[in-house]
Amino acid sequence: MWELNELGVASWSANDAICSMDLRGGVASFALHPFVRRNASSALANEVAPIYLAAVRDDVLPLASEQYVRQDRLTVNYPQDRAAYAIRLSIEPMKVAKTQLVLELTVSIQTDLLDSHPMLDLVIPGLNATSHTLDAKAENWRQTLQGASLGSDSLHCVESEQMSVGVLLDRHDAPTTKTMTNPDGIRLRLFGDFLEKGVIRTARPWIIVDRSGDVLSSDSVTPLYRQLEERPLPLAT
Repeated sequence: MWELNELGVASWSANDAICSMDLRGGVASFALHPFVRRNASSALANEVAPIYLAAVRDDVLPLASEQYVRQDRLTVNYPQDRAAYAIRLSIEPMKVAKTQLVLELTVSIQTDLLDSHPMLDLVIPGLNATSHTLDAKAENWRQTLQGASLGSDSLHCVESEQMSVGVLLDRHDAPTTKTMTNPDGIRLRLFGDFLEKGVIRTARPWIIVDRSGDVLSSDSVTPLYRQLEERPLPLAT
């Protein structure tokens, strides 16, 4: 169940915990904090497996102007105004269990500027970051990406003291995502290449948050990856 507070501040109730979100914009990043205990202090919330969607370089995120919930999907709109681009962000829980939460994060970006390269980084701090290739139901597009600056594996995992977090990229997003993961955690650059004025570009990663104590692996997330591959691209977020 979604709980909306002020514009851009929301939470999704999941069993005995919630996923709290600060999506107001106008700062360096959007922030998601999965499996925060109810009534936890803000200091504690900031320590729990944060997931960030961050602006790059000197860019500032546009400010939220509208939010609404349709069925299980939260959508927040951010007009370009004085920022470098406009964003439409939507979040929908795909799986809610006591030890695992799967979120579909759909982000669309558009700019009115000429000669622009708008970028957003999906950042998840942690330890033992790994990347894995999963079988896609498509031709081997990785062969066409040799020597290219973009192109990412399908699965990225990281561990923390509380849980394991994974990011799934389907055959549409993996070729256009740049991996900059390091020992400090996952960093995936969404979009990144030239964006023509007025064109809308969309990415749809799935984020897996697991607090069972098990480490996420290619085998354990393959059923979720199949669901993502078979799920139609959204016509609108």
